[in-house]
Amino acid sequence: MPGETQANMIKETPEQQRATLIKQLKLTRLYTSKPIAMTFEEWRSIVKIGYLVMAGDLFHAKHLNVLQLAKVYCQLVVVRVLTDDAVSSYKRTPVINFEERSRIINHTELVDIVITQKTLSYHENLCLIRPNYLFHGKDWRTGIQSTVRRCFD
Repeated sequence: MPGETQANMIKETPEQQRATLIKQLKLTRLYTSKPIAMTFEEWRSIVKIGYLVMAGDLFHAKHLNVLQLAKVYCQLVVVRVLTDDAVSSYKRTPVINFEERSRIINHTELVDIVITQKTLSYHENLCLIRPNYLFHGKDWRTGIQSTVRRCFD
């Protein structure tokens, strides 16, 4: 979560990550406005969740565009922000550190939940979040990111 150090966030086990995600989902306005009799599982089965992974370094209009697109298609938008190490694994070291990038992205009205992404692999996080839609920018059409993207085409 924004405000925590990068090291603390990476130490969470998969069970802790799942518990944290469920807690974050239950804190959203969309969840708190559901009928009292509706269970979490019922609610989750009808809510459309969009998933994005981004470095978010030097946040610009194209970042905003993909977030706007996600919000049009989805009721909840979950953004996994790449850690500094994850970004450095495929391009230059980020200008803005992880904590600040997470904070910037978290404070856009288009994003409901921000979570840490420690690698370029989507597998673990897709199993955790189970999104209805996956969004990415045009930079994922070529280079190292394209191999990750092809897994979902």
